[in-house]
Amino acid sequence: MQKFKALCSLILAAFSLGPMLMAQNTGIPDGKNPSQIKGEGVIQGLLLDSITKKPVEFATIALIKKQTEATVDGTITDENGEFELKHIPDGEYFLEYGFLGYETKRSALITMVKDSKLKMGKIYLSPEALVLNTVTVEGTTEIIEEKVDRLVYNAEKDLSAKGGDASDVMRNVPLLTVDLDGNVSLRGSSNVRVLINNKPSSIMAGSVADALKQIPADMIKSIEVITSPSARYESEGSVGIINIITKKNTLQGMTLGIDLSVGNRGSMLGLNGNFRRGNMGFSLRGHGRAQYNVKGAFENTQTTLTSLGLQSSTQSAETITNMLHGNYNLGWDWDITKKSNLSAGLRFGTRSGLSQQDNLITRTLLPGSTTPILSGRNVDSKDLSFSYDLNVAFTHSVRPQEEFSFLGLYSRNNRTNDFEADLLNNVDFETITARQKNDNVSFNEEKTIQAEYQAPLGERQLIEFGGKGIFRLVNSDYQYFLSDGPNSPYYLDENRPSNVLNYDQTVGAGFLSYTLSTRNKFTFKIGSRLEYTDINARFQENNGETAAIPSYWSLIPSANISKNISKTLTLKAGYNRRIQRPGIQILNPNINLANITNVSVGNPYLDPELTDNYELTASINMKGVYLTAATFYRHTGNAITSLRDTTSVLNPNPDEPGYISAIRTTYQNIGKENTVGFNVFGNVTLVKNWTINGGFDIYNVNLTNNNPDPAYNASNNGWVLGGRMFTNYKFKNGWGVQGGGGARGRQVNLQGYSGSFAFYNLGLRKEFKNGKGNLNIAAENFLNFPFRVNSSSKTALLSQSNTNSFYNAGIRIGVNYRIGKMTFEERRRKSINNDDIKNDGGGNDQGMGGGGNEQPQNQGARGQNPGQNRNAANNQAAGQKPQPAPNQAKSTSTGKPQLVPANTEKKEAPKEAVPFKKPENKNQ
Repeated sequence: MQKFKALCSLILAAFSLGPMLMAQNTGIPDGKNPSQIKGEGVIQGLLLDSITKKPVEFATIALIKKQTEATVDGTITDENGEFELKHIPDGEYFLEYGFLGYETKRSALITMVKDSKLKMGKIYLSPEALVLNTVTVEGTTEIIEEKVDRLVYNAEKDLSAKGGDASDVMRNVPLLTVDLDGNVSLRGSSNVRVLINNKPSSIMAGSVADALKQIPADMIKSIEVITSPSARYESEGSVGIINIITKKNTLQGMTLGIDLSVGNRGSMLGLNGNFRRGNMGFSLRGHGRAQYNVKGAFENTQTTLTSLGLQSSTQSAETITNMLHGNYNLGWDWDITKKSNLSAGLRFGTRSGLSQQDNLITRTLLPGSTTPILSGRNVDSKDLSFSYDLNVAFTHSVRPQEEFSFLGLYSRNNRTNDFEADLLNNVDFETITARQKNDNVSFNEEKTIQAEYQAPLGERQLIEFGGKGIFRLVNSDYQYFLSDGPNSPYYLDENRPSNVLNYDQTVGAGFLSYTLSTRNKFTFKIGSRLEYTDINARFQENNGETAAIPSYWSLIPSANISKNISKTLTLKAGYNRRIQRPGIQILNPNINLANITNVSVGNPYLDPELTDNYELTASINMKGVYLTAATFYRHTGNAITSLRDTTSVLNPNPDEPGYISAIRTTYQNIGKENTVGFNVFGNVTLVKNWTINGGFDIYNVNLTNNNPDPAYNASNNGWVLGGRMFTNYKFKNGWGVQGGGGARGRQVNLQGYSGSFAFYNLGLRKEFKNGKGNLNIAAENFLNFPFRVNSSSKTALLSQSNTNSFYNAGIRIGVNYRIGKMTFEERRRKSINNDDIKNDGGGNDQGMGGGGNEQPQNQGARGQNPGQNRNAANNQAAGQKPQPAPNQAKSTSTGKPQLVPANTEKKEAPKEAVPFKKPENKNQ
């Protein structure tokens, strides 16, 4: 506790640092030494909107040298639209004016002589969406965008995922791999953090794969893959962060939308409503999804070494799964003043999963025997959850890029994960001789507070610092029961004692980040987080046994550098350290005995793992072609590794009494992993309405546990190759089609391999003529051939091979329609994100944003350069193009942002619109 208090003092000291640094700002332009200033020329002017005649505040003013076309200085307009450039040497220059949503405009040639003082007067900027007469305009967004620290996949353009869920969308995202069970990995590792609108949520407190199935694809605007997070982010997620941005509406007016899809394996019904009047807005979003008749099958062969010799077993069964999902969000926000905003969100989520395993037949050959023992069981499993989140955020902007934010989050997930098995006699495999049951009720509760401050230092620097506290409480209550017949009551299984695990975790963190953008187009972002983690784990039974897990400090540095080599080529390099704390799926000590020969159990005594990541990326972006290539290396020590060994299990079936040898899967901090890889992705526009995108990943994995015991020592290495290819075409009259597929080779594990898999899909969409909705058809793996995934493990104690069959051919038809009308209004929001927990099946236990307060990642300079988004001045002055805001689209032909609201209908510009001349932007 004394250490935690010390950390709080450290955070308070960090907050006092900002005003001190600001007070030291001398006012000399950044990057200039007073002795190097050769001129005293001054240029002044006023920037106005060409339609409203109102000042354009915080717009970019770039001073460009005529001879070199290089940006040599720059500034931004103030709240009155006025600007002033000082210390300008003699020479010939152009001024270039720009702001998101406006056409970039260049001045006539300006000649500065003898310390000229030039007044440009009023300069008018024309809105990007403005057209003359009655020409129809419509924003177009690249399906892939690359930003300084992330890759953005614009899921709104993905036709094949319509009517599906988040895992369907992620299969199409570069760098990500989603297996046929829905588990997500990034560059071959599942230790990735998933956020929704930058916020964690209790919806992910169990299996991430299951949670992603609750998020409809039609609700997703984009997916951001952040491979080198800055110090501002939580340190959890060994290989990076996946941030899902959902569709949102910050427009004036009212709309109501309905989404409906029906298919052979699932259906969805959604309702979306938005209302905004003046400085206050409300949103209501609800989606219900049903998955039915999801069929599967598996075969398993294994051999275990016992004290009497080798025991072998074979198993086979068919499975069927039905699930219901519900997700409901209510959001509210209020612009208290022009610079202050208060927002809140409430989210509820439900899941009801029922799966059946019919005729699980096991044939066991005991050591020294030639006659197999037959046994059978039918297993019904329940996975139920109810989760809710409440978040509140306050943001106050002092001036461009200087703001303070305070955020709070409360979330809880209540989960029931039970199974009930009917034990069948070994004659007809129908008569129930006994029953077995395991009840496991758990909850995951989090309380989070976060405060952040950011401010510019000069014109090209930004400092960010803040503090955060996370208070987690995890509880797992598990019990085992037996019954002597189909109608006999259950009683406690004395051979498997029940217990309750209480796991308390407190994390305190402070961070400091510094960004510098130079005039020669370098951007540096460095920072570090200091975290203190205190853990108290205890069992209710066994005299309150306590898990001896010491508290620990963690220093998490990060550094990112980018350089614009030319107008089309950008190089980036990054380093970051990440920490991975175990989540409830890995900690849970409940023994899962649904399959008597293959049991699994968590480990509440696990320590965190640390990963160092290095990457180098090159990107080419020219008209119609986008190409990025990256090489990466990561090292993980004290890795949390899935480990298989053998154990004796008492057979509850009275027809085959006694102990049998089983394979047990658990987790240990015994692994060391080194991975080096290379990935390429490209997007090509062949003609105006036809694009092709795809890429491949290849990496080498080297794993070892360094265990001195020969029976448990293990190591493995190998290459993994994966890739994807998609194409889409837009026809006239609102028709569009998309198709493609992907595959991944077998995955390398410490004790064996996980099987390869493939997928393919096709989508068709027709937009309604009034622009208020569309009709869509999507299909995946529609040739109806089952995919078989083969996996294997082998050690000195055991060998095992599995074949899982997935019958996942699906087709669905959907329609969405919206009523109402809204007008554009630019807004900014802050959000909170806990990205620090590792779990089985996706590597995290958090991620769903709380409520309708859905915030875009690209705002508030989170993880961005100081010149991005609304306050894009510094980077554009340095020769970089601003990125589009959430409701703005990026033109494929010019790269300029277009001010077009999301989901808007086509509009006609007024005939009396003020004419203007499109400038020659030589920097494009």
